[in-house]
Amino acid sequence: MWAWHCTLPVIAVIETLMYEFGLQNELVNEGAKFKKLIDTFQSKSVISAALRERMHDLREYRNGIHIYLQEDVQMHDGKPRRYNDAVRAIRKLEKALRRYWEDNC
Repeated sequence: MWAWHCTLPVIAVIETLMYEFGLQNELVNEGAKFKKLIDTFQSKSVISAALRERMHDLREYRNGIHIYLQEDVQMHDGKPRRYNDAVRAIRKLEKALRRYWEDNC
């Protein structure tokens, strides 16, 4: 449950941030889904290919978790791997969005 309570909100923030940024900068159409956001942001050079892969991994993880955790929490060095992946991804996303904004807006 810890992974559900901590990791999913971070992934939700990532998705919401991408959606709103994409709409405001006319990168995506209203109603775009997370997968489309990720692919569009990479194809328009907002995020790197490596960050795209990380985002898809997090999206798939999110899709596999519902009210009941369906997979074991994987640990790395005694720390929750997926949560740490999500936090690192949101930091990279914020930097990429700032860079895109400064270069294009």
